[in-house]
Amino acid sequence: MPTGEKWNEELRLRVDGKFFCAGAERVFLKMVTYGPFPKPTPEVLADHDEQMRRIADAGFNAIRVYEEPESILLDAAQKAGLWVFVGLNWEYHRDFVSDTAIYSTAQVMMKEGLKSWGTHPALAGVFVANEIPSDMVRWMGVTRVKQALELPMLIIRQRNMKNRIMPTLRQ
Repeated sequence: MPTGEKWNEELRLRVDGKFFCAGAERVFLKMVTYGPFPKPTPEVLADHDEQMRRIADAGFNAIRVYEEPESILLDAAQKAGLWVFVGLNWEYHRDFVSDTAIYSTAQVMMKEGLKSWGTHPALAGVFVANEIPSDMVRWMGVTRVKQALELPMLIIRQRNMKNRIMPTLRQ
């Protein structure tokens, strides 16, 4: 990922078949998980610029966060040339197909999150539901789970983020 001002829409990470591309180049992701950290954030981790620089210096080009990122984290990742993959933090490990409150809450959280960080240049992808437990998928029904996850993915697509959706089902 280009750093700082060198970034432009053409160089945004996008899905190209089974690969990722930025501009005309195929990108092979070298991703590391960043967080979640206890609150308050330990002082040693408070300097996001330093942390992102160290991650990039270690040879990584992307980070995966499990919670909605703050803009300072996204800015620091962009400065260091890192793409950010965000996991939506909702109760997808429970029966969200039958419990409409879980599903509705997740949609509201996602819409609010997308308003604050969804258009940031460093954002590379959104994990809508990361590794739904296979027993829960069988319990709720594979087809019903896939149908339920289509709405959040549609919301992301409508926000012009069509190439940044990462649904993952563990079956």
